[in-house]
Formats: sequence, C-alpha cells, structure tokens
Amino acid sequence: MEFGLLGPVELTGEAPGVSHAPRAAKLRVVLAALLMRAGEVVSAGTLIDELWPADPPRTATTTLQVYVSQLRKVLRAADPDHGPGTLLTRPPGYTLQLGRARLDVTEFERLHARGRAAEAAGDPAGAAELHRRALALWRGPLAADAPHGPLLEAAAVRLAETRAAALDARLRAELALGRHHELVAELGELAAGQPLREELHGQLMLALYRCGRQAEALEAYARLRRTLVADLAIEPGPHLKHLHHRILTADPTLLDAATVEAGARHVISGKAPNGRPPTTKPRAALRREPAATANARTAPAAQQAGRPTRPSPLGPGKAAERHPSTAARRPAQAVPHAAKPDVDAATRPTTQDGYDLPWWATAPEPPAPAARTAAPPRPQEDTAWPGLGPWRAAEPGTAALVGAVAEAYAAGLWASVVRLADALTAPVEAGAAWPEWARTHTLALDAARRSGDRHAEARMLRSLGDLAWQQGRTATARTHYEQALLTARHCGAYEEHGRALASLADLHLDEGAHARARELLDQALAQCPGPGRARFDALRATALLALEEGDTEASTACFEQARQVARALGEQRLEAYARRAARAASEGNGHHREVRPGIWRLRAGHVQPERRLTATTPGKAPQPTRNLPAGQNTSSPHGT
Repeated sequence: MEFGLLGPVELTGEAPGVSHAPRAAKLRVVLAALLMRAGEVVSAGTLIDELWPADPPRTATTTLQVYVSQLRKVLRAADPDHGPGTLLTRPPGYTLQLGRARLDVTEFERLHARGRAAEAAGDPAGAAELHRRALALWRGPLAADAPHGPLLEAAAVRLAETRAAALDARLRAELALGRHHELVAELGELAAGQPLREELHGQLMLALYRCGRQAEALEAYARLRRTLVADLAIEPGPHLKHLHHRILTADPTLLDAATVEAGARHVISGKAPNGRPPTTKPRAALRREPAATANARTAPAAQQAGRPTRPSPLGPGKAAERHPSTAARRPAQAVPHAAKPDVDAATRPTTQDGYDLPWWATAPEPPAPAARTAAPPRPQEDTAWPGLGPWRAAEPGTAALVGAVAEAYAAGLWASVVRLADALTAPVEAGAAWPEWARTHTLALDAARRSGDRHAEARMLRSLGDLAWQQGRTATARTHYEQALLTARHCGAYEEHGRALASLADLHLDEGAHARARELLDQALAQCPGPGRARFDALRATALLALEEGDTEASTACFEQARQVARALGEQRLEAYARRAARAASEGNGHHREVRPGIWRLRAGHVQPERRLTATTPGKAPQPTRNLPAGQNTSSPHGT
C-alpha cells in the first residue's frame, strides 16, 4: 500500500492506478491523523478533538469506533493480505503500523535530509537533485481534502516550513551551479507570492544581476523595501542591504556562482574567492556542534589568529556593523531581556569562519523568569483598566521574531528555535495572537524533541495547553497538560511540573470537579514551597477554588499570598493581578471573574457593564465585553 498526505489524502493498493482513499471526510481525518503519528498510539481523545475541535457530540466515542471499523474495511480492500493488521487498537486509542507500506511524508523528509547532507558536503548538484525529488512529492497542501483539527494543523505548519526550507536549499544549490538564467522566472513568481520573504528576494536579485540585469535587481530590492516599510515599518535586513550595496557598486565577485550565499544561509564552495582553499570548518558545521563549543570561538579571536575569511554577498563579517542594523529592525521591547546590557557580548561570536551568523543564532540566552524586572511599572495600575501592559508596545517587533522562529527551524538550529519561542511567549499571550502562538510554539515543541531538551518540551506543551484552554478546546488542553506533567516529572523540571498541576486544576475547576482540583493544587503547593511562578499559579487557582466554594476570606488570603510571591519575583503584572483579584473577591463580584491575568470567565445570565473590556489597544476606544456562555473564557491583551 502507498499512502499520500502531501495534497489530497490518497491510498493505493496492489492494483496500479486504483484509488482506495476514503470518500467520507471524517474517515480521511482519522486516516490522516493516524498517518501523521504512524507507529505511535494516538489517544481516542486526540482523535475526537481532531474530528470535532469545537463541540464534540455526546456520542463521540461510539462514533469514533464506527469510523475506525469503516477505515479497517477500506484498508482491507486496498490490501487483503496486510491491510487488516495495519490499524490496531492499543489503549488509550489506536495505532497505524506502516510495515511495508509507503508514506509520501516520510519519503519527503528522507530526501530533504539527504539533500541537506549533500549541501553540507559541498555537493550542490546532488543537493539540487535530492531537493527537486523531495519537492516533486507535493501535490498540494497537507491533507487538502480533510478538515484540520489541532493535530493536522500543527503538522501542516511544520511541513510547510520544511517545504520552504527544501525550496530555499534547491534554489541555493542551483544558483551555485550557475543556473541563474533558468531561475529568474521561477524566483520572480516566488518572490511575488511571498512578498516578505527576504531570502527569496535576495536570490532573485543575485540571479538578475548575474544575467546582466543590474537595474532590475535594484528595482527588486526597492520593491521589497517599500513593502516592508509600508506593512511592518521595518527596513530590509543587514544581509540584503549589503547585497544591494554590492550590486549598486557592480561588485565583480558576485558574478562567481561558486560563492553564492542567499539570505542568512550560505552555499560554501571548495575554494575561497581568493583562490585558496578554506582552512576552517563550513558554516553548516555550527548546527552539529555543541553550543558551548560554538560559543567558545569569537570573531576577534579568529581575526587575531590570522584565519582566512571570505566576504559574504549578503552581509559583512563585523559585529559592529551587524548589531545596530539588527536592533533597528527588532525593537528592544520585542524581547524582554533586549534592553538589559549584555555583559557577554564581547565574547559571543557573530561570525563563523568569516561568515555572518543570523541574529537569531547569536542572541543571548534569556534570563530566568525571576530576573525579568526590566519592564517599566504601569501608572495607576489599581485604577486603570487591567490589560494595558508593556507588551503592547512590542507588537511591531513580534512579526520579525515569528519569522525568525521559522528561519531557525528551517536551518535546524533547534536551541535557537526554543529560545526565540520562549522570548515570544509573553508577547503572543499578551496580544492574544493565537495563530502566531500556535505556529511558533508548535515548531519549538518539535525542535525541543529533536534536540532532546525535555525541560523545553514540557514548557512548550504547557504553553500550547494554555492556548487550547483559552480557545475553549478542553480536550486538547488536557492532553497537552498531561503530557507536560509526564515530561516534567521524568526530567525533574519541578517548576514546570507544578505549573502543569495548576493548569490541570484550572480545567477541573471549570468542570466543577472541586475535589480533584484541590488534590492537584495541594500537590503543587507541597512540591513548590519557595517563591516561583508555579507557586503563584497554584495559589491563584486555590484562591479561585475557595471563591467557588463561597469562602471569600480564604480566597482573599490566597490572593494576598500570590501577590507576595509575585513581588518576590519582581513580576509587577502578576502582583497587580493578585491585588485586583483580591479586591474583586472581597467585594463579591461574582458575575465575572479574572481567572488568570487578562483572562476572564464570564457567566451566562449577567449583562456585562459597559466599562468592562476584553481588550484594550492604545489609540483605540475600549470595546465592551460580550455575553458568553457559562464557563467560556475571554482574554484581554496582557496574557498569562
């Protein structure tokens, strides 16, 4: 049997040209979800959430069993010998064992990995051919004829980024082979379809210049710059600016196809522009080295040692020229620690063997949450509407960070993907930027798993659980929280374990299961006695539980303890939330409740006062809260 997901769902058996793909959309959803987790047990809850993301019917479990039975008949028809044993029941769900069957997703990822290896080995012809074969497997978007739930949506995001990386690698390889004439038309179409992707525009500029069309190359840069300024209020990056300067001055070295470098990635030939063979390791080797080894080398030390370097068409190898322009594109507010002086800047490399590293590969490690005290205090926090936080000013730079996560993922820089996602957590939560939140943290979760970083895996699972909880996708939230709990327990991440316990308690509290919520919160408080975010979350949820049970005094006391923990952490936003919540509890405001900072639980049957808002944006009039069904959550822009 052969399965296809890179386009409409496809299933072929022994008879060539005969399709056995399920006709019913729900069956295609189940098949696609099982194929994306082939060889793994997919829980019934995950499949139910995939089939009915918003509101599963009461008969969901029985209906799923019917779908699985029908799918087994489809597999038997496709392959009478092996089909029946492909789909197995394994508590708490089902598993699909491919065996001798083929899946186009697996073949695509295998060819892409081989192509990257060929590129790293200095074989552009092999890299171009392998990536061309990989891209030819795509017939359209992932599972194009099946509705997407959380699992397929996350897989679609990941594979779309991998496909873009494969395309970039193929174009780089073909430019290195001197095929610029053949590429101009394709690059023009791609750049028009992706007007913000700087690497494609850089490749188009280079191809045009090598075809003797210097004026058109300069116009391509001007067109991109106009788009970036108009849409994002940013300038092109330093690499593209440098390429523009070299084209403007008719740099003859750009005509050498063996030294092409596109965007922040570089195709490295066997010789330097001066004709001497390189004596240092290629840029791609950085992705295979431990971080401690990579960071041990510095650009100044390399220059003092007399190591030969090669100029990059897309960027100078000087830290002094890199960081000012990068900082201009990334407002300091976009990353909480960006405004903090970087004491290690002098020893952090911004080049590798004479090549510029992208800014996301050289960004400093974020400080521990307890050290994040640089955010300015908000004036009149107790009287102003809660929600006007310092993160609102970070929105112009958030788009650049989201793009950087995708670039780092495509480059295989797993640690950088996780660090950038960590830096984005507060902005995307604060702005309720759900699509960006899902995209970046799904990539970061995969990056954490690929690099074996279990602490980061637990952190991303919990964050994705928070996103699902805010969206009302309870089953997905519970799955993420339980996985975060298990992962944190195995790797000894006690803070994350405590936060996952508190998050699960929130779910039980929403469902009215007070006894189970109290059991989880008692565990969290016993496990995290010291001041930390986990203890804050546990105290917050305990206060809400007491409020649900009518114990206003105990609720106020817990909120006060949470406020003291927030003050010890230097978290002014959390401290202000605890103060607001304690005051609301003492005043008996029961028809609406701020269950997390900026997240309100609104109850049916109560008209919301006009002054109560779900979001506040600087420069815009406040919008009144709408009436929501019981237990539904709504967020204001300062997040969790």
